[in-house]
Amino acid sequence: MTQKTQNFSEQHSFRARKAAQVVVTLRFLWRQSRLLPRELEKARLQPVPQALLDAYDANRSVIEAIYGSDHIRRGLLYHGTGALQYDGDKYGAGMTGGLRRPIDAILGGGLSPHTDPWALTQGSMQSTSFATAWSYAKFYADVYQTPDDPLEWEYGNGADWFSYFIADTAGRTFKKALAAGSLRKGLRTLRKTQEQNVNANGYNRLQRWAFDLRSDITPQTSTLDVICARTDIPGNFGAIITVSEDDMLLAPMGLGGTYEKRAARTVGPEEFISLAVPLNKVDEYSAKVHGLGYSFPVLPTEAVEYHMSHFPIQELAHAQRVM
Repeated sequence: MTQKTQNFSEQHSFRARKAAQVVVTLRFLWRQSRLLPRELEKARLQPVPQALLDAYDANRSVIEAIYGSDHIRRGLLYHGTGALQYDGDKYGAGMTGGLRRPIDAILGGGLSPHTDPWALTQGSMQSTSFATAWSYAKFYADVYQTPDDPLEWEYGNGADWFSYFIADTAGRTFKKALAAGSLRKGLRTLRKTQEQNVNANGYNRLQRWAFDLRSDITPQTSTLDVICARTDIPGNFGAIITVSEDDMLLAPMGLGGTYEKRAARTVGPEEFISLAVPLNKVDEYSAKVHGLGYSFPVLPTEAVEYHMSHFPIQELAHAQRVM
C-alpha cells in the first residue's frame, strides 16, 4: 500500500467514525428530547424534601416577583456558570491546570465579554452568552454540579433539557429553511449552515468548551461524552444569574439563536436580578453579595426549579419577549 493510499484510507476511516458518532449523538438528543415530558412527570411525583418546601415558602414572594406567578415573566436572560473552573485560555493558548472561581469573579466585576467562537454568523467575537430559558441555562450550571453532591431536587436533569432545546432548535432551523420559498432554497440554506459548522470545526470547539470542566477530555472523547460530561473538580457547584433583556444589545447568533443570545458589553452585578445557587450554598453567597454592597436576592436553585415545575413545558421553553 502506497503512503498516499494509506493516508486516504485513514482519512476515510476517521470520517466514518465521526459520522457514526454524529448519528449516535443525534439519536440520543432526539430520544431524550422525546422522553423529557415523561421525565418531568416523574419529577413531579418525587417526594419534595421538607427543607426545600420551607425554602420555597420563605422565598416564594421574591421568586414570583422575578419569574412570574400566573405565567413565566418574559424579557429575562439567564447565564449558567459554576463555582470552580480549570484556568487558562481554552480557545487559545490552552489550559494551565490551575483553578479559578468564576462566580466570585463575576460578583466582583460582572459578566465580561470573552472570545466566543460559537456565534456562527459573526465568527469569533467578544461577547457574553445568555439563555432565553431558565432550563437551558440550567444545563450550563448542571455541568458544574459534582455527581456526588447533587441538587436536593430538580425539575428534569440538564442533559434532558439540553436535548429538548437542541432538537427544537434543529426543527425550527429546518422549518425556516423550508420557508425560504422552495425545497431547493431550503436545502441551500441548510447547506450553508452546515458549511458554517464545518468551517468553524464544531467538534473541536465542543471539546475545548469542556476543558475548564474536566481534565480528561482528549481527541478521542466522543461528542456524546463531552455533552454529558460533569465536572471532576471536588466541591464544585453550579449557579444561574438572571438579568433583564432591557437595554441589552444582543448580537445575532445564527444557528442556535432560538435559545441563546450574545451581549457585547460587560453586565455589571448592579444589573443582576438574582443569583441562584444550591440550597446548601445560599447563606454563604447571600453574605458575599451583601458584603459587596448589592441587594439582589440569592435564591436556592431547587426552590426556583420547584416554582418552574408549576408551568407547562411549552411556556418554560418559549417564555421569550413578545415584541
